[in-house]
Amino acid sequence: MLLICPEHGPTAGIELSPDLAAAIDRKGRMIAWEVRYHYLDDVCLTVWVSEPFGQVHGISRALAPLPHVYSDWFEHLKIRCLACASRALTVLPISAEE
Repeated sequence: MLLICPEHGPTAGIELSPDLAAAIDRKGRMIAWEVRYHYLDDVCLTVWVSEPFGQVHGISRALAPLPHVYSDWFEHLKIRCLACASRALTVLPISAEE
């Protein structure tokens, strides 16, 4: 997805849990979990969530099939500039074993 970042102009966006979005807005730092969804073996959706958000909603760092019906927690995700998010967040990627 594309958005217009005040700092970077037109740029790619990433969907994040609300607490991660707030950390970016206040120029803070946090650790994020990467969650990827695939369809027909292609990654088609990546979201970053915090560990507390993940625990509350039963989300784990994983590569999972794209759901037919999205969980309620998807409604809470916020979109932020990928460059700003990458600078502010330490993302724990999915390991080869996961």
